[in-house]
Amino acid sequence: LVMGKSAPPSRRALCIAVTYAGDRTRWLPDTATDVNNIASLLLANEYAVTVMCDAPSLVREPFCIRPTAFKIREELRLLTQWLNREPGRQGWFHYSGHGWQAPNDDGNESDGLDELLVPCDWRRSGYISDDELSALVATLRPEAELMVVMDCCHSGTMLDLPFTTKPSGAVVASNAPCFPAPRDSASDADGQSALVFLLSGCRDDDLSLNVFDVRGDARWSGAATTALLQCFRPGDT
Repeated sequence: LVMGKSAPPSRRALCIAVTYAGDRTRWLPDTATDVNNIASLLLANEYAVTVMCDAPSLVREPFCIRPTAFKIREELRLLTQWLNREPGRQGWFHYSGHGWQAPNDDGNESDGLDELLVPCDWRRSGYISDDELSALVATLRPEAELMVVMDCCHSGTMLDLPFTTKPSGAVVASNAPCFPAPRDSASDADGQSALVFLLSGCRDDDLSLNVFDVRGDARWSGAATTALLQCFRPGDT
């Protein structure tokens, strides 16, 4: 399940591609392209990489995990536990798939909507909310580092982080309810926090786009992932 046998113990990544195979109305084969390309980048930079995909024939890793709601939650829990095990560890979480929104019930969203990840079994198991993801991030130890890429619709504040960087470069405080977190989690007694970055494919009220043949491979891919890959060179992660 983990690629990159030579990876040092300090870097680990979880890359999820949900294609919704068998669902004509939601079929997203380009998500597999995203994960193939991101996984290659991370492997070149000595990450151990776990791949999740519901269309194994589209990804290079033959032992990928099916991205059901239960399995996504389980792999995210394992990643955060691993990050908390020792100081200085670096994690990467990439998600390519559908994003959605639903009415917020606890009043912690300024637009009244929660942002949601859509697993491959969403009809049976439902969605994974930004509140869940935010609570998970809040458990990270202060020395941990986590890069998150959400190439999906409605992903602007998918982690409900305490600060948002606008396109202008301005950094503004958000209304994230779980920060500062309690002691022994993402914020310690001295106010130090885990270093967590979220790169979103679009704003909460917007849709994430796809592009074609940008890398000369005659394939569709996520616009955000493709743009990110164009910025990286080996050694930059």
